[in-house]
Amino acid sequence: MRDIEEEHIVKMWTPIPFRISEKYKFFPGSLLFKAAGGILKTVIFLIVTILGRAVWGLKIEGRENFRKVKGGMVTVCNHVHMLDCVFLASALRERHVCFPTLQSNFQIPVIRHIIRLLGAVPILESKKGFKKTMEQLEGYLKKGGIVHLYPETVLHPYCRELRGFHRGAFVLAYDCDVPVLPMVVSFRMPGRIARLYRRKPYVTLKILEPVMPDKSAKKKAESERLKNEVYNRMCAAL
Repeated sequence: MRDIEEEHIVKMWTPIPFRISEKYKFFPGSLLFKAAGGILKTVIFLIVTILGRAVWGLKIEGRENFRKVKGGMVTVCNHVHMLDCVFLASALRERHVCFPTLQSNFQIPVIRHIIRLLGAVPILESKKGFKKTMEQLEGYLKKGGIVHLYPETVLHPYCRELRGFHRGAFVLAYDCDVPVLPMVVSFRMPGRIARLYRRKPYVTLKILEPVMPDKSAKKKAESERLKNEVYNRMCAAL
């Protein structure tokens, strides 16, 4: 397994302070919020459906593996495209996906409102805040929700190799006794004609078989095993 990268290559402008109160709702339940989020998701899914093939050459494989899991799950994917979260949300559009993301992303003008409507929740930076985030995610998973995490953590555009994984996603799956659903974003060269006007490669998103944690094993050993098994499966699929 390659070393874990910690430094972000893509830097975002984050001028807006982000503070939350004790009453902050990670998963707002108001009808207005749900309606606005539903409309925004529908618009994005339509754009991806209409333009996905023409603009990104998007191919989605293995949807049947996603449909094998009826309850809660942790989904994981390599983080190699600015829009990979949009692609996978479109692939899993039958269900709502929660995207834990850096607290700093909630400091980006306009974007912070869009990502919240699309299911993003902040990973709070303080020790107390991080614990609260994890408690919220555990509750969401136990109610049958989907939580998507990037074990590589750092976005590395168009990287063709799998990088080192953090263990957090697999600890979360173990604690909540839910499967991990691995996904892989890979790239392929456009055809001869497309190469005349396109420099960037086309995108393939492959959904792999779910992997269940063994709750009879101890947490540390089992989350490590789960991490390694998912990593090897994703490597083989790249």
